[in-house]
Amino acid sequence: MPPYNAKALTGAILVAALSLVGCVFRERGFADRCADVLREAWPSRIEVTSQQTNFDFANDLTHATASAAGTVKGLASGPREVAIECAFHENILTGFRWTAGQGDTVRSK
Repeated sequence: MPPYNAKALTGAILVAALSLVGCVFRERGFADRCADVLREAWPSRIEVTSQQTNFDFANDLTHATASAAGTVKGLASGPREVAIECAFHENILTGFRWTAGQGDTVRSK
């Protein structure tokens, strides 16, 4: 068995662990990404009021849903409250659906 320098090995493990921790903290959550989809529906006109991520750990670890709700500013008429639900599979957005104030019925001034 080749001799190992304990300090060098400990240092290498510490650097690797800190690198992994840095990757985790830089990643955006599902709720943030779902809120981004809602904001992109009406650029500069959505104020996101709530967002939430839902996991079903009992059945599947690779699927998650997230929801985001907000208020559309500057509407002549129609629903001002809008909400969507986003589906994720293995960290990839696979779909979304309107749950309030459907996008095609909201008309701007």
